[in-house]
Parts: sequence; structure tokens; C-alpha cells
Amino acid sequence: MTISAIAGPTWKKKPDSFAGDESPLMILLKADRSMEVADPAPCRIERAKLKIKDLARARKGQPLGLIVYAGSAHLVLPPTKDTSVVAEMAAEISPDILPSAGDRLDLAITLAGEISPGGTLLILSDGLNQDDGLAAKAFEKAGSPKTQILAVTSTLSESFYSLRKSIHADLFEMSSDDADIEQIIKSSKHATIADVEQNKEQWQEAGYYLTPIICAFALLPFRRETSAQITE
Repeated sequence: MTISAIAGPTWKKKPDSFAGDESPLMILLKADRSMEVADPAPCRIERAKLKIKDLARARKGQPLGLIVYAGSAHLVLPPTKDTSVVAEMAAEISPDILPSAGDRLDLAITLAGEISPGGTLLILSDGLNQDDGLAAKAFEKAGSPKTQILAVTSTLSESFYSLRKSIHADLFEMSSDDADIEQIIKSSKHATIADVEQNKEQWQEAGYYLTPIICAFALLPFRRETSAQITE
């Protein structure tokens, strides 16, 4: 039932209440088990979450959305000007909430193209563990959107350079300060007004995001604490 809920079958188009004057930025966060590697600590996915928090603060009031992917891709939030909500939801993401392991970046790109056509894509990943030809095809089908890659690894593997070439993306190394965030923001400002106009409507989904699942995981510590108090 859980997997069916987050699969999000598309029903119909609806007006995009999140659309604004600024070009939306859609984050594609990889949440496969490889993101739990600590090289160095904290682990890759935790470092990615911290960068999303920094980005949300820097883009306050400008449309920011979030898609999470592993063996499948799922919408967490469509572009919204309340960027703090994006950071809060990202903080609860873990490989445990994804129905299958994998690295289907192509599915994430396809979903982003449906939700935010004309917007900029920001991929937070530790590298691509599949044929980048799939990502390239999805990229072209999505309209070849402006794309950026933020590597969450300590070194850049060959897969990053191959992916950058196949989807014509800007590639950034993660920094210990805000230098990477500043580069991302500067690069994403090149979207045109015409691109924004294409983002007037989005698809309504039966699954309606990963929000219920994320909230359930967030409440687990509280439930354990409450149970312990009752036992005492």
C-alpha cells in the first residue's frame, strides 16, 4: 500500500499555485544506500541535506522544489517560495523511505520535466551508477533544461564528467563554505521569462508526494519516547 501511495499515478493537470515570476529550481536528491557512505563524516546524504538547507536560505522567496530518487523517483514538494519547508522535508529523507535501491536519475529528470517544465535542475549525487545514456535521453525528452550537478563526494569520479557531458550540465564540487551555493545561484539565474511561463500548470498525482511517509518517519522518535514514559 505504501509503495502504491508514493508511486503517484498521474490523473489530470491543475493550475500551478506555486508558480511565480522567478525561474524555479528543482532539486534532484539521490537517496540510494551509497549516499550513507561517510567520506569524510558526516555521510554523503547528510552533507547534501546541509547544502539544501543553505540553498533554501540563500533562495528565500524564490521557487524551490524537491524530488528524491534511487531505484524510482518521487516528488516531495513542487516549486514553492516557502523554501524553509523544502529544507525541513529534505532533512527527513533517508534511503529507508524509498521502495527500491538504484540510481534512476533518468526517472528523476523525467519527473522534473513534468512538474517544472522550463525550470533549472540541481542534481545532488555521489556519481552515476548506470548508463548515462538513459539520463541523456530523459534530459532531451524533458526539453534539455538548464542543469547543474553538485558532487557530494570528496573527489570527482569519471562518472561525474561523463554525466556532465551527456546532459550539458554545470558541475560543482562541494565546498566547506558557501562558495558552491553562490556558484549554483549565479548559474541558475540565466533562466528566461519564457521558461517561467511554461511552468503555469502541473500534474495532479494520486499519491500526492512523499509527505505522509516522511512525516511518519519524523514522528518515530517521539513515539518511542512516549512509549518509554508510559512504561516507566
